[in-house]
Amino acid sequence: MSKYKLKPNIKWFERKRNALIKQLGKVSPFLNGSIVKKLMTCGNKEKCKCGSGEKHAGYYLMYSEENHPKTAYIPIDLHKDATLWCDEYKKVKNLIKLICDYQRAILKNYVKEKRLKRGRK
Repeated sequence: MSKYKLKPNIKWFERKRNALIKQLGKVSPFLNGSIVKKLMTCGNKEKCKCGSGEKHAGYYLMYSEENHPKTAYIPIDLHKDATLWCDEYKKVKNLIKLICDYQRAILKNYVKEKRLKRGRK
């Protein structure tokens, strides 16, 4: 094994960044927030299981809008889809973070590489 360690250059960072940007183009619908399951009673104690003490499960989307927490009801039919949308948002957020990391690396290495091309250290 070689003792020399290969240092990535700007072209390498650009290739990695462009690959991540291509992955962003293949993203499916996404939604920011978290899904919360709340147990509650409906109030119809005569005809419902709430009368015996059991509670209904309801799903809500918790998100922040202008630094204020908000909730939105998620119908039972859309619960699985909404969960997938929230998971997809986490993937998108991670991709954007990685793209920004590569962009910062390009900025940091730009001056170094320009000096090396001119023969300076």
